[in-house]
Amino acid sequence: MSCQRKTCKVADRRYFIGGSDARIIMGDDEAALLRLWKEKRGEVEPEDLSGNLVVQLGIATEDLNRRWYESNTGQVLTDIQRQIRHPVIRWMAATLDGRVEATGAVFEAKFMLPWSFSEEAAAEKYMPQLRALGDFWRRQVGGDHHSCRPALPAPHRHG
Repeated sequence: MSCQRKTCKVADRRYFIGGSDARIIMGDDEAALLRLWKEKRGEVEPEDLSGNLVVQLGIATEDLNRRWYESNTGQVLTDIQRQIRHPVIRWMAATLDGRVEATGAVFEAKFMLPWSFSEEAAAEKYMPQLRALGDFWRRQVGGDHHSCRPALPAPHRHG
């Protein structure tokens, strides 16, 4: 699970549904969904992702993604690694990779292999997680859904 990607404690993840969980719940991987259910019930330990290259590359490049986004957009990111809980549905929580200071948009740093990257695939894979994060933040600070659109680092395009 994403605790090994973030700073939260593994034991705490059993007691809430987070953004990474939303991606699994809304996805079509039945084995991952069953594993998540068993993790939340305490029947299995969280998956050890220390040997997963894509996860480890994501950890290693998260700060780079933030710096890249800031330097290419001129926007400032705040609330880095801020942990938030849904104000009404207390079993929903998230850790923000950051927030765009000027717009309030949630920033989510994702690593995708560059030789197989497409914006459409990234949006499809991560949209449930991004929607959950946007909803959490909007409910934390108020405002309409347009003020909390997610911001993703985009690959630099030449030409």
